[in-house]
Amino acid sequence: QVTQLALLSQKNNAATALNLYLLNRYSGQPVAGAGVKAFARFYDRRMDGQRQIPLGTFTSDETGFLQIGMKDNDRYSGIVLQASVQGDTTVINTYAALYGNLYEQKPYERTYFFTDRAIYRPGQTVYFKAVQVEQKGNKARVVAGKKLVVSLRGPQYKKRDALTLVTDSSGSVSGSFILPQEALNGRFVLQTSTGSKGVLMENYKRPAFYIAFDTLQKAVSLGDSVTFTGKVAYYFGGAGANLPVRYTIKRQSFFPVFRYPERQAATPLASGTVRTDAEGRFRISFRALADPAVPQTVRPVYRFTVHTDVTDASGETHTAEKELRLSRLSVLLHVNISGNVVAEQAQGIDITARNLSGRPVPATVHVQLYKLVPPGRALLPALWPTPDTVLVDKQVFYKSFPHEAYGPELDKNRWPREKLASIDLKVKGKTRVFPSRLSGLKPGYYLVVAGVAGQNGGGVKKFFTVSSEKMKKLPLKTVFWHSLSQTRAEPGDRLQLMAASGAAKLHLLYELVNGRQTEQKVWVTAGKKVVKFPIQVQESYRGDFTVRLTTFFANRFFSWSRTIRVPFTDKKLQIGLETNRNYLKPGEKEQWKVVVGNMSGLPQSAFVVAGMYDASLDGYAANRWKMFPYRRKTTGPAWQVYLFRAVDSRTLYFPTENSLPQTYFIYPQVSWFGYPVFLQGNKAYGIVQTAVALREKTVPEEREKKSLKKEENPVLPPEKKSPLPPPLRTDFNETAFFYPDLVTDQNGQTSFTFTVPDVLTQWKFMALAYTPGMKTGYFEKKFVARKALSILPNLPRFVRQGDRLLFTARLSNLSEKTLPVTVNIVFFDPQSGKKLNLFLLRRRVEQLRTLRPGENGLVSWMIRIPDSLQFLGYRIRAVSGSYAD
Repeated sequence: QVTQLALLSQKNNAATALNLYLLNRYSGQPVAGAGVKAFARFYDRRMDGQRQIPLGTFTSDETGFLQIGMKDNDRYSGIVLQASVQGDTTVINTYAALYGNLYEQKPYERTYFFTDRAIYRPGQTVYFKAVQVEQKGNKARVVAGKKLVVSLRGPQYKKRDALTLVTDSSGSVSGSFILPQEALNGRFVLQTSTGSKGVLMENYKRPAFYIAFDTLQKAVSLGDSVTFTGKVAYYFGGAGANLPVRYTIKRQSFFPVFRYPERQAATPLASGTVRTDAEGRFRISFRALADPAVPQTVRPVYRFTVHTDVTDASGETHTAEKELRLSRLSVLLHVNISGNVVAEQAQGIDITARNLSGRPVPATVHVQLYKLVPPGRALLPALWPTPDTVLVDKQVFYKSFPHEAYGPELDKNRWPREKLASIDLKVKGKTRVFPSRLSGLKPGYYLVVAGVAGQNGGGVKKFFTVSSEKMKKLPLKTVFWHSLSQTRAEPGDRLQLMAASGAAKLHLLYELVNGRQTEQKVWVTAGKKVVKFPIQVQESYRGDFTVRLTTFFANRFFSWSRTIRVPFTDKKLQIGLETNRNYLKPGEKEQWKVVVGNMSGLPQSAFVVAGMYDASLDGYAANRWKMFPYRRKTTGPAWQVYLFRAVDSRTLYFPTENSLPQTYFIYPQVSWFGYPVFLQGNKAYGIVQTAVALREKTVPEEREKKSLKKEENPVLPPEKKSPLPPPLRTDFNETAFFYPDLVTDQNGQTSFTFTVPDVLTQWKFMALAYTPGMKTGYFEKKFVARKALSILPNLPRFVRQGDRLLFTARLSNLSEKTLPVTVNIVFFDPQSGKKLNLFLLRRRVEQLRTLRPGENGLVSWMIRIPDSLQFLGYRIRAVSGSYAD
């Protein structure tokens, strides 16, 4: 159909209606007094087909606006609109499903759970705190006096335990559950009717050390020699010195620009073993070679991955991976500048140099600034690619199509340019250029070009325009121009949106939308004279708001919107820990103080939950507390436009191909003889059922007696009465403390005491504060618990009666001098307290080691577990002068 009518539609869920604007598609002016007939389309099951029923005839007002009510819209599949005015008729088929009050903000409650950690062993205790919050939109408060049933469910969702609690004045409850000793491992869930929290129960072994890779700090490219560096460190602060690091390096290619026909598999490049130095550091070097089978024309990017395995003297093994991406470009530049720069607010152009892994690297960058000379006409965006041949005379084309591009007129790369500035600079990470030059530029079109010295390719071009808050007329040759002063604000800020046209006067719709509520809506006329929309940011705009511009011109539809970020800074708290420690000492009693304040730095009364657990468990499951109920708003429905695109198309040419006939082969099938089989693609996975008789091998009796007779008299050291024996470390809890109900005073302070467990590890302290009005804040910090001389046994999770065991322990010297260390161990029966002689080898039970500063050592004993023993206890002691553990 040929028509001058354009229709804008918008769903109005609150009114259960369809909002419409009838406009002239060439000038954008409203069409008043137009008759619009509306029909509802739906599927009639009895007639087995589509039906239409009339909804009525409506008339547009002086602004071209009309509203169509649809009370029974739940069965409508679409709306057909027929608009007529002065012989011009258009028919539009729309889809408009309305949801009434679905988006109406209703109050609801939610339970936030906090546990002391995220992973436990069978039989351990889970400590928790639960906060009940009522929320409506972005308004929240705690709920006091609420009865909550907190249940514990296992991996199969079977209820294991339950507690009935009532929230206090802080809107919270706290308690604990003991995990079962015998149950399936997996995810356990703490649950109420309005919230849940999952924790893991596993038979894990506490990690003693970790592997950490360093970040590559330089730019490398294909063919260069690359060195991965890293360290092996123990959680208590010691270095993993002289440990073997086994590594494998693989290469895999992918194609971000071109689609390569085949997916490339990872190819091993190198493998080997290196050893850590005295500080636990290691280096792995290789040459990053490209795949010769992949052509460079497809611009491949290679992913080099190094996989490492480290085993310490006690037999504990950990793995880690590091990835590096390389291509023919060693440095990627990023030029950060807005598409439209307001001269009064210009602060310069930010240039960042990174490698393909996204890490900042040093580079020498050449930057040029140009002023562009645009065509003398205001041009519309192109609807098709630039033609390679133009057959129409330029003046004839200009007369017939005054705002369409002739040939490559829209290609800014071909516009004449004038160099304004050029600079060479050293960039390391992020650097700002032209900070003062930009603010002095006159309104117009500009180009910044940046390239890395010595690198072929990888240059960056950024086109931008410059405008001024003071300008009254638009000097730019553009049909639809707009500029927003900033996209992030706080309540009380004043923003400005400017709009203009270098072609003609536009009938422009301006809207300010706060969530699903339209705060402002006005039609204005914008031409070469700049129209300014002042925006005063209100407190109710927190959670973001949106501004929109909509217009028609020359049979084109123009729409622009921008969301202004208004964060919930008034709902955030700052938490600080006044206690400063370089490291913690096991067994020491500590008193810590937590300070809570608002974002202005003033003290804030608040409820606080604080806890600290072994950070090495983060390798299995990390724990972090979150409670911030505020969300960014969802913007209401935008205006929809119809009949501005092709609704149907057909291919006019079908190429014919001479294909070879296909031959199919049917191969003999495999007989599975009645066993179950699972087919996946062209692979079959069968299940073979066999009965195997298990027989336990036993040591011949004579050999057993002979070996015991030979080794039954180890040399025991004489008992020495030490005047000051070192205190035994017996508290190996993985949770140092969990305080769920702390309250700050009027100065925003609260304090608590605890005793550091005897574990030599890294501890993770967490604190979360909140107010009755749901201002929240979170803080975490890690501390290392260490001793100058320490010994750490490496034990299996269990042993069997009659087993032979190599009992090992790791020594560590974190002092600044060499220590001669004497190590003794005593085994005993915890039930009777009787000492046990379990040693098999004929040598002194007392062992001597000399450790240099920062060095680790290993001691070991071969023992046999008695047949009648139920529990085994041990006391192990390392002494060197005044140092002992």
